[in-house]
Amino acid sequence: MQCGMCNLVSHTATLIFHNGTIIVSLNYEPLKEPHFIVLPKRHVEDVGQLKGEELKAMFDYITKLEKVIKQYAGQEAFIGMNRGRLATQPHIHFHVLPYTVGIRGFFAKAEGSQMRLRHSDEHLMQVKEKVLELLKVA
Repeated sequence: MQCGMCNLVSHTATLIFHNGTIIVSLNYEPLKEPHFIVLPKRHVEDVGQLKGEELKAMFDYITKLEKVIKQYAGQEAFIGMNRGRLATQPHIHFHVLPYTVGIRGFFAKAEGSQMRLRHSDEHLMQVKEKVLELLKVA
């Protein structure tokens, strides 16, 4: 199956790296610069379908990109992935881009959640029990 992400290797203005396993590209709609996309070369739509060598190759390159972002933008690197209805592309890919607010600041601003809200052990046990139950059927 071919998709826009599969065809990134032919987009010379944004292509950073590719081999038989992964593709690394600049995002052509960057949120900040530099905004990278790292994906398996093979069309994969579910994280569970990724092969070990694809994951290793992607994260090895992401480690390099973290250093590039630090030098280029003087900021830390955010590594994220949109899934399900929030994904604009079905082809699994990671976004790697500079950020300054950290995950708590990001979610607090974007989702209106509190920066720091410590829950009781009782509440955390309830969440844990529900998660463990859901993991049995996942």
